[in-house]
Amino acid sequence: MNMKNRHIRIEKFDTDISETTYYVFDFDVNKKKIVYQGTSKSGVYQVAHRYARLNNLPLYEIVYKGSVDDNGILHHIPVERHEITL
Repeated sequence: MNMKNRHIRIEKFDTDISETTYYVFDFDVNKKKIVYQGTSKSGVYQVAHRYARLNNLPLYEIVYKGSVDDNGILHHIPVERHEITL
């Protein structure tokens, strides 16, 4: 993934209490704009695909897993990254 080029990214956050939140971001060189947020996987993917196609941008998905450290602080660790074909 070339982080210097503008792209659309779906980020999935899994928590320890089985809640999943999805975000769609429009990443540019120095900007990160949230396009959509939701808990419905199909809804988020539809928005991301439509936005990426309309703007002719590549679409990526990153899956994060919640991990609690020794101090009880939750950290989001990326566990999967891949490009989604439009």
